[in-house]
Amino acid sequence: MKFFRFSTVLILAGLLIAFSITPVSARPFRRVKNLYSRTQNNNLVTVYIGPVNNESGENLLSPEILKKAVEKYMAQRRTENFQIKNDPAESDLLVKIIILKYRYLEDDPVDQITGGVTGIIVDAAVKQPYAEVTAEISVTDKKKGKVVWKKQLPASVTETGMIPEDAPEKVSHILAKQFVFRCFGKPKRQ
Repeated sequence: MKFFRFSTVLILAGLLIAFSITPVSARPFRRVKNLYSRTQNNNLVTVYIGPVNNESGENLLSPEILKKAVEKYMAQRRTENFQIKNDPAESDLLVKIIILKYRYLEDDPVDQITGGVTGIIVDAAVKQPYAEVTAEISVTDKKKGKVVWKKQLPASVTETGMIPEDAPEKVSHILAKQFVFRCFGKPKRQ
């Protein structure tokens, strides 16, 4: 019995030593990379949001709606002091948005899998209008001339009574919020 305790203590001590000498970058639970640390000090950051390209083949979603939503949520950020510019020459960051996919469905797809069998049955039984968009958004540091953040972001909305004409604006606002939070929000531990 004493040998078991001694070997357990040795193993735990070895793990503790190994973890303490492991470089910080190789440790688990590191922060997710985004631009929070570059923009959090509340200095003025000028941003140019370029024309939104719609490569989805769907004309219901106006690129201008998505651009205005991104501008709105960036201007509302409190931890960063963003100023939207109309000229890329006057900006620190350049935002490029490409809409890759947009679709509107009268009946939402069965996608509720978190509630087990009951959740799937309820999701299949309830019929609600559904809209989704996927966009590739990149942010370029103009001074360095390189892309500093780039992701494909999906967003969706399911809402009773939503009509096809209202869906693009609703899903654009959700995507804009996600972009601003993921790109400039305080990172969570992973």
